[in-house]
Amino acid sequence: MNYTGGDTCHKVYQRSTTIFFYCDHSTRKPVFLQETSDCSYLFEWRTQYACRPFDVTECSFKDGAGNTFDLSSLSRYSDNWEAVTSTGATEHYLINVCKSLAPQPGAEPCPPEAAACLLNGSKPVNLGRVRDGPRQEDGVTVLKYVDGDLCPDRIRNKSTTIRFTCSENQVNARPMFISAVEDCEFTFAWPTPAACPVRSNVHGDCKVTNPATGHLFDLSSLGGKDGTHGRLQREGARLPQHLRGERKLRPRRGGLLRADQDQRGQGQQEAHLRGPGLAAGVRGRLPLSLQVRPAVQERHQLRVQAGGRAHQQAHAHLPGQRTCTLFFSWHTPLACEQVTECSVRNGSSIIDLSPLIHQTGGYEAYDESEDESSDTNPDYYINICQPLNPMHGLACPAGAAVCKVPVDGAPIDIGRVSGPPILNPVANEVYLNFESSTPCLADKHFNYTSLISFHCKRGVSMGTPELLRVSDCDFVFEWETPLVCPDEVRTEGCSLMDEQLDYSFNLSSLSRSTFKVTRDSRTYSVGVCTAAAGPEEGGCKDGGVCLLSGSKGVSFGRLASMRLDYRHQDEAVILSYANGDTCPPETEEGDPCVFPFTFNGKSYEECVLENRVRLWCATTANYDRDREWGFCRQSNSHRTSAIIFKCDEEADVGRPQVFSETRGCEVTFEWKTKVVCPPKKMECKFIHGHKTYDLRLLSSLTGSWFFDHEGASYYINLCQKINKGPLDCSDRASVCRKSASGDVQVLGLVHTQKLDVSDDKITVTYSKGDACGENKTASTVIELTCAKTVGRPAFRRFDRDTCTYHFSWDSRAACAVKPQEVQMVNGTITNPVNGKSVSLGDIYFKQFSASGDIRTNGDKYLYEIQLSSITSSNNPACYGASVCQVKSNNQQFSRKVGTSDKTKYYIQDGDLDVVFSSTSKCGKDKTKTVSSTIFFHCDPSVKEGIPEFNHETADCQYLFSWYTSAVCPLGAGFDSEDAGAGAPAHTGLSERSQAVGAVLSLLLVALTGCLLTLLLYKKERRETVLSKLTSCCRGSANVSYKYSKQVNKEEEVDENETEWLMEEIQAPAPRPGKDGQENGHVTTKPVEAAALASLHGDDQDSEDEVLTIPEVRVHAGRGTGAAGTHPMRHPPRKTLRDTRVGLVGGEKARRGPPRAAAPKPGPPGGLRSFHDDSDEDLLNI
Repeated sequence: MNYTGGDTCHKVYQRSTTIFFYCDHSTRKPVFLQETSDCSYLFEWRTQYACRPFDVTECSFKDGAGNTFDLSSLSRYSDNWEAVTSTGATEHYLINVCKSLAPQPGAEPCPPEAAACLLNGSKPVNLGRVRDGPRQEDGVTVLKYVDGDLCPDRIRNKSTTIRFTCSENQVNARPMFISAVEDCEFTFAWPTPAACPVRSNVHGDCKVTNPATGHLFDLSSLGGKDGTHGRLQREGARLPQHLRGERKLRPRRGGLLRADQDQRGQGQQEAHLRGPGLAAGVRGRLPLSLQVRPAVQERHQLRVQAGGRAHQQAHAHLPGQRTCTLFFSWHTPLACEQVTECSVRNGSSIIDLSPLIHQTGGYEAYDESEDESSDTNPDYYINICQPLNPMHGLACPAGAAVCKVPVDGAPIDIGRVSGPPILNPVANEVYLNFESSTPCLADKHFNYTSLISFHCKRGVSMGTPELLRVSDCDFVFEWETPLVCPDEVRTEGCSLMDEQLDYSFNLSSLSRSTFKVTRDSRTYSVGVCTAAAGPEEGGCKDGGVCLLSGSKGVSFGRLASMRLDYRHQDEAVILSYANGDTCPPETEEGDPCVFPFTFNGKSYEECVLENRVRLWCATTANYDRDREWGFCRQSNSHRTSAIIFKCDEEADVGRPQVFSETRGCEVTFEWKTKVVCPPKKMECKFIHGHKTYDLRLLSSLTGSWFFDHEGASYYINLCQKINKGPLDCSDRASVCRKSASGDVQVLGLVHTQKLDVSDDKITVTYSKGDACGENKTASTVIELTCAKTVGRPAFRRFDRDTCTYHFSWDSRAACAVKPQEVQMVNGTITNPVNGKSVSLGDIYFKQFSASGDIRTNGDKYLYEIQLSSITSSNNPACYGASVCQVKSNNQQFSRKVGTSDKTKYYIQDGDLDVVFSSTSKCGKDKTKTVSSTIFFHCDPSVKEGIPEFNHETADCQYLFSWYTSAVCPLGAGFDSEDAGAGAPAHTGLSERSQAVGAVLSLLLVALTGCLLTLLLYKKERRETVLSKLTSCCRGSANVSYKYSKQVNKEEEVDENETEWLMEEIQAPAPRPGKDGQENGHVTTKPVEAAALASLHGDDQDSEDEVLTIPEVRVHAGRGTGAAGTHPMRHPPRKTLRDTRVGLVGGEKARRGPPRAAAPKPGPPGGLRSFHDDSDEDLLNI
């Protein structure tokens, strides 16, 4: 473009300007090149407006059933789609839909007329141009591009076929390369919601959401009290008087439009969205119609179209007067839907985050900070590359991709999709930015923003976002996922190891037999890592896929050429065979020969000489009818085949189905099966009502929860498959039942898990178990209730009508309260709230051993545990660890599964939880590190106790339980801080009881003095008393007595009565133990009855004051009323209401049952007593 006639230059020339426009994929600023000697200024300007017009074709159609299909949402104007290829491939395929490619950067772009292009390092190759629109073939939408560059045979031109399949869940999916037959005919598969029948959506607030992509159209900014002017004119038509000329359209009384001189336009506003593409087959018009239904018969429809300039005027289109419908078109950028790219290029590969797009709701982002209470923090919900989907009970603003839900207040939009992912190659991270339109409360000049940082973490789990940090207006989240890890595959036999997932897919179970697949008149025999039907079966030799044809077969690939690959986008394993038999002949014009074909009523399987001088073939199956033929030309290519295995949790082994056939030279099968499904791990952590629940404690990586009920055995594992279950239990089951006869029934599959909270109880449901009755499958409902221990599941009932098994589970994992972290120094714990300190004493510095970890392969593990860190061990590798794993049958094996350098201590309900981290890698998941957690529980009956191994969780966490009296002071010291006002105060004896005791003590002293005076007044009486005492002491039995003062807790606190209890205890058989003590039980020594003379009260600060008898040693023990087989957290105290044990005259005290010597409490004792209602029994003593 030249501009001349400028100012005079050098008194000779006139200044001029020349601009060179170049086609580019985007518009850039003009660049100054130089000034010539004749005062001409040269500029270069790269812009998409200098590109040739796009070649386009109609992109919508209707099938025979009347369904409308529209692919126009896949058309791109500023960039192109890049197809997914095999792992490590160097080829790059660029594709556009229904139009030619958009301009590409680089020195040598694809030909501008190409709609599909191959970039392989050399000159770009045109794979086809736009000609016809999409059409339906065998239930699949097919789009074909033709007239590309010449094929290697120099006869045909390259062509591209794209097969679109409806997939609601793959919004940002890319086309996937399938095959390139003879380097001439290229085939791609494309799962996308755009291939689904068109749907509509209706809203009433001038906003509407595309049901296929979630994009929000907001036309509210087009409104206003001044309205919008539009010329309502139609050439050759006479408008009604009230609509002639120029009218101002403006809102009125909830309606959208009205004419200044008439109110017939008044009506109710509705926004309609018809489909993800064009409406009514009119290209270039977005299917968004804003419809006004007036009070009178006329109806106006405003058809909003995508436009490049802002807020253009509306124009009237009046198709007919009889319909009483006025149509308007309005070009505006608000009607444009920009599909956000969800991938980023990393060198020659592409990092694709589209598998993380949530299609039904959003992700819950957790705040992992431990210094804040979980029920006071806001909740965060996130989706990537598209807005959040509607969620029940959550009113996040429409269009928000990051939503903050405060404890009190409406949800806040803190981020909307603002662009594609960004790669930071230095930090090896991928970032995703979100910008909000919500002003920040801390600074009104800024809006809220959010950022997600994606980090590599290999494994089958895609991960979830976690809140990393928060500033005034910015929110930063972290997401560990395998999708950003470098990808590579390794194959061995019929197995494939994917490096990203760190998982091996094994197809060996499918190689035990061959499968027959029929398509039209053709039958294929398909083998997986094994030969298909052999020649004796009408097949072919050494063929992985064989076309059965009469007495001989045709090979579509040899076993020796077998190749395995994994495709992350659709989670598919690809098995391909190559170097099969020669491809079928084709005509000299390049048309494929069709075999078999009918000629003169006879069927032919190859080219023939019938009635012609050269070999010829038919190009249709019936030459007698169609008369289509050509002279044969033999092909130099070999047949190939591919099998696409797709994960389907609902399927069993499944069967292959023909996906595509190309010129009889290539065939592709699709096989939906559970065999290629990675082990499913459901989320065990979730948010409800601003409370975080974490069930990972109950999810075992090495075992399962097992119990018996009425002869049947039940196996349960939450959030993942059952380990160590019965042989016939499915590897996808979370609940299994084994009957008394040995029959195994699956009661629920892992991937069907659903979590809910109601009345502070967590409900976990599993479904799609084995068949149960007519048209029913077994399901499971597990109800978890908050408790103080890990607990175990228990059978509740079986509902025969619904075939549902109900279980209950009282567990601390169902509690939403976070434990309080405390500090430990040299074995002493200090409560930061009240400053009290409790020493764990010997268990902190002493070494213990835990057993009980027996694996399915026969390995037996022992665990050496020392809280302060191990200083002495038979295995030197354990030195410095707090928890060390060793093998009982292999002295060389050891692994530190917990170290003391980063140990954390938590107090919850008076129990102590100790969490040890480590640097050791998990054996089953190398992406995780091992940790150990010990749950300490109070048990006054044991002094130190012994740790017990529970299980290994799905997060490679080793869990131990430890019942010991060392942590009992924690319950009193720490629980007192949280005691409510309603808790009873333990203040010892009441004032009344103390007064009575004092008076009785004085009376007892006075009475004793009087009796002694009267008794010993005469010498003969003194001698008689001494003689009787001597004989009494000599004849006394070896009896032990325990005296204790009881407080009646059933009365009001201020009315407690003092009660004295004397128990006669039989001396147990001598047992070895330290100082006569074993497991904290009472140990007694014989005592003479004369020792009672020196009876006195021991001044103890407790509710149960014990009267000390000389040579009687009383140790803390469990109450006789304890029952059950599990140690109790707080053993009940034994209280007797209005009961006494009396000693009268020479009556022999009644004996109770002997105390049990076992550590576990036995049934309640049969202690009998004498009853009296006065405190005067003290005088009897």
